[in-house]
Amino acid sequence: MFVIQQAGPARRRPPDPCAEQRGFTVVETLVAFVILAVGLGSVLLTGHRSQQLQQATGLYMRAHHVCRDFLERLRNGDLTAQFQAFVATPNYVVGDLQVTVTFPEAVLTEAVGTVLTTARFRDLDANGQVDLDTASTDIASLLPVQITAQRGSFRMHLISLVTDR
Repeated sequence: MFVIQQAGPARRRPPDPCAEQRGFTVVETLVAFVILAVGLGSVLLTGHRSQQLQQATGLYMRAHHVCRDFLERLRNGDLTAQFQAFVATPNYVVGDLQVTVTFPEAVLTEAVGTVLTTARFRDLDANGQVDLDTASTDIASLLPVQITAQRGSFRMHLISLVTDR
């Protein structure tokens, strides 16, 4: 047997004041917009800084490659002939880089202390740059070299000592 109950009058709930409020308030919308703007600004700034870092790294790699290339040119062949060629023409342009090859005596004195008076490469005219002493009896002497590659405010120095023996 089934028992059927009749439903009584429907009970009404008291009205909820929040139930009629739909959507977002202006303050909530503004807070969400500010959070979104800060997030998007951070993403754009990170992208811009990454691009700057990538460009700076590319410039550094090109300058390093150019400096190493000039150092290898100096090492290959007769050191005296290469020295004289770079003294005659110390400034070069490679792509967008200005390259300067100098032979500062300070590099040599910092590395070995005092320079021997018999050394083939030493500062004869006291201008801070080593010269070739053709009267030298030394067959092998250290040659200090500084290669500078620059573009705008970027500047890279490669400093080395070279010998032909």
